[in-house]
Amino acid sequence: MHGIESDETLYPCKHCSHASFSIPDIVEHYKENHELQELPYYQCESCDFVSEKLSTAQKHAKSVHEDENYRPLKCRHCDFTCAGPMVQFRRHLEVHSTDRSLTCDICQKVLTTRNSLRRHKQCYHEDLTCVCDICGHTTKHPEWLKRHMKTKHGGKESKVKCPHCDYHARDKNSLEVHIDRKHQDIAGELSHFCPQCGRGFIHQYSLTNHLYYHKTGH
Repeated sequence: MHGIESDETLYPCKHCSHASFSIPDIVEHYKENHELQELPYYQCESCDFVSEKLSTAQKHAKSVHEDENYRPLKCRHCDFTCAGPMVQFRRHLEVHSTDRSLTCDICQKVLTTRNSLRRHKQCYHEDLTCVCDICGHTTKHPEWLKRHMKTKHGGKESKVKCPHCDYHARDKNSLEVHIDRKHQDIAGELSHFCPQCGRGFIHQYSLTNHLYYHKTGH
């Protein structure tokens, strides 16, 4: 379906406390942290169509884009891809796991592959070291910073240009957050206020984003 995202929608992870403000972000979270689980959404690689069902996304790719080789399940450890079902993808992932009970020595979380254990430690137990020099966004892995730069600052997924500067946002929501962070003095009146700290925002989505960080403490 098109337009599945709304201005105030949060997309919570079913397997941890993480939540995202966009479908691409929650899908990427699943790929990075829950690779053995079904993806929450399947995205078309040629347009903005998404579906919660793999079969629907496959039908869309074939009927709209004449793509009979839609393979949304991509291994993060090698070049393997498959069209599904998930059980086939899980079987493949087993080749990357030499120990099915890899345990984090800091928090005792059990991971399934050495790569997932490494990413877990980088994400949850290492200091923030990678900082975006454009917006100040911080991440714990160089590859995640590259992805951020691609999607937030002029990459092929960036679609909406800020009317006040050269920044390109991936979507309307990201643009509104950017405007509230960088251009409140020229972009409009503050009409949405945080009930916890009193901070004002031009856009409702910026307030929603702000309240989420109050809730999570990040």
